[in-house]
Amino acid sequence: MNVGPSLDDDQEVLRAAMRNAICMVDAAHAAGLGSYREDGVGWVVAPEVPDPAVNAVRPERQHAGLVDRIPYILSTYPDHVPVGWWVMSDDGHDELAAALGHAGFELAGAMPAIAGRVPAEMPSPSSDLVLTSPANGQDWDAATAVLRDGFSLASETSVAVIRSVRALGEAENGPPTIEAVLARRAGMPISVGCVSHRAGVAGLWSLTTLPSVRGTGAGSAMVDHRLALARDRGAEVAFMFSGGNAEPLYARRGFRRIGTCEIHVLAPRA
Repeated sequence: MNVGPSLDDDQEVLRAAMRNAICMVDAAHAAGLGSYREDGVGWVVAPEVPDPAVNAVRPERQHAGLVDRIPYILSTYPDHVPVGWWVMSDDGHDELAAALGHAGFELAGAMPAIAGRVPAEMPSPSSDLVLTSPANGQDWDAATAVLRDGFSLASETSVAVIRSVRALGEAENGPPTIEAVLARRAGMPISVGCVSHRAGVAGLWSLTTLPSVRGTGAGSAMVDHRLALARDRGAEVAFMFSGGNAEPLYARRGFRRIGTCEIHVLAPRA
């Protein structure tokens, strides 16, 4: 059983969430994308993907000295690549946000960080849904297509994300630290999502359902299935950064808001 942070301490859960989020940097490394991890900061440089969601800087915390490292981190990105920088509601937030503004970043949006306990039992999915981990190239292609169409992403972005998740899951020995789930109805792929396992918490990532089947229970089934995977890996607390209309879906499972993740974006310089 993992020993994770208490759900009663919002800051500790937030910090664990960001330590968990660094797995996305490791996933990019496993996929052969450019990635860096230094002194509690991880970032991905993928020049062929013009999306700041992929070319992102994720600090575990806004620690002393990070502001001075902004020029160095930016020097690893080509000028044509947009850069996203995650800023959490943690000590040093104001100083870091101001420094990013001076460096040319603009606040592009904010996502609620929400967390809840992993239930001991989850309901069974609807009998017409089949939820499995992708098992072959065809499954991974289907997951890529659902991610692309569900989020209206550029093809390069969806390919990079799924390629990274697949590479990290296949590269590790023992239980994976990130897993993908693909939902099918009548044999048709309709929903995809990921769950990561680090720092004693489970991260619920990139859940999307095809627009044509939203409201039919697939999203709820995907949430419960990933929570079951988290429980099986020993997590007692799960978190996610909620975008769109996802927050009520998790609130029904006892999740609550514990902070905010801001996304600051630096546009291409050339």
